Amino acid sequence: MSNTTLYEYDKEPPWLVHLDKKTGLPIKVYNVCVHKFKMGDVEDPEIYAAGPLLDWQNSEAGKWVMEHAEEPPTYQQFIDHYSMGYAYNVYAKLADKNYTFWCLKWGKATTPQDILKNT
Repeated sequence: MSNTTLYEYDKEPPWLVHLDKKTGLPIKVYNVCVHKFKMGDVEDPEIYAAGPLLDWQNSEAGKWVMEHAEEPPTYQQFIDHYSMGYAYNVYAKLADKNYTFWCLKWGKATTPQDILKNT
């Protein structure tokens, strides 16, 4: 299975308006790529992706995202033509204040090496 969202018409706007769960007031929600990883050509990439996904989920950044995301994070799988393998992106929808915190704490850190540099 491969999910290609590289075309302009497939992209979501950088933020959407949702209703706050507690107050019911509209808030800005940002769709943020919070983690990326690649793997080689394997027989069943979904099974092999479970390890890096679980490692990220148990990291400081992953725990914070799981706790503060508006919805459970989602991931997308892409075919990586350069390495003849697969690439994964994890996306989370973060409310305005949480998005600001994410940017200040981890910035554009999406790989394990980047996250370890910022902690």
